[in-house]
Amino acid sequence: MKIRIVAGQFNDNGGKPSGWATKLYNALTEQGNEVAYNNGGTWYSLSYILGSLLPGEIVLWFADVPNDKPKIVKQIKQRHPNIFLVTSKRNLDNEYAIQDLVARALAVKSNLLIEFTGDRSKVMATILDPLGNAHLYKESNISLVAEALTKRLDLLKSFKRVGSTCLGDAIQVPISADILTFMGIVKSQADRFHTIIHGVNTERMLGNASFRCARGFPSFRVSFQDSKQIFVSRRNVDKRSIGPDEFIAVRWLVTDYQKDMVGYYGPHKPSVDTPVQLKLYDMFPNVNYMLHSHTYIDGAPMTRDCIPCGAMEEVYQIWTVSNYDHGATNFCVNVRGHGSIVLAETPSFINNIKWISRPVPEIV
Repeated sequence: MKIRIVAGQFNDNGGKPSGWATKLYNALTEQGNEVAYNNGGTWYSLSYILGSLLPGEIVLWFADVPNDKPKIVKQIKQRHPNIFLVTSKRNLDNEYAIQDLVARALAVKSNLLIEFTGDRSKVMATILDPLGNAHLYKESNISLVAEALTKRLDLLKSFKRVGSTCLGDAIQVPISADILTFMGIVKSQADRFHTIIHGVNTERMLGNASFRCARGFPSFRVSFQDSKQIFVSRRNVDKRSIGPDEFIAVRWLVTDYQKDMVGYYGPHKPSVDTPVQLKLYDMFPNVNYMLHSHTYIDGAPMTRDCIPCGAMEEVYQIWTVSNYDHGATNFCVNVRGHGSIVLAETPSFINNIKWISRPVPEIV
């Protein structure tokens, strides 16, 4: 595995290397990885390093910069959305709660974040993902840290993602009594989700909602769902005040290069979980509504593996929990390390769901 480490202090005085990063570099190379290494330097050298990053690269960005300097880490995913980014946070005095660290990872779009706890004589590392899962918990053996880190990164690189493309102007949501009822339920349940996961990125509900209706799309080359419209809540919207304008028409496409894509209508992108839900609507033709949240549901069956948001492998896990029943409807699934999803024929089924909090952190 090819990995880039950027660590140590970077300032106007030439910086200072990190001893822990040196040990991690040695552990990673001993385990057969090809590691590029920048450990300390001038503040201006960070801009050069940022410009040299490559799409799809694995970057461990542990750079310590002065508080009066811009945080270059925020620019990494802006410039290179496909980079696998690992960031870090020193928490030796336990100043930050796990919720704070998760919010930090979400803010810079880290794939993983390493929390450092303990004391200066014995630093312990916890490997967190943006969903609050711990893939290694308070480990001081750097060889084990390197092993767990590469194992999770290798798995993250293997997950299938589906891109999206805009197909044209927004399509207006067809208003019906059931759809208005569903939107009202989403808003009321979103208030409950915020209460359960208070402190974790509270600007929006972590999750999404979607529904299908009978009206068909304009003629277009598609692989399925040709005769039904699917509407999904748009990305990064607060579901506590959601209305028809926050739902986006989406469809599954097969391009001329036989590549799967999600097509959407209008200026806003749909939720990152849209590809998963489109496949689920195809697999369960009697399901008309879905509500996904980053909380668990009391008593619901659990999927097996910890899969990140939007990865298509989640479809098969939910399909397995349903006992491979295409006719299934009105059922709930807890998605390990992620949250839960309700699949319903009518909105009324969603009203009486008992959502509960996930462990923080959830050790997987």
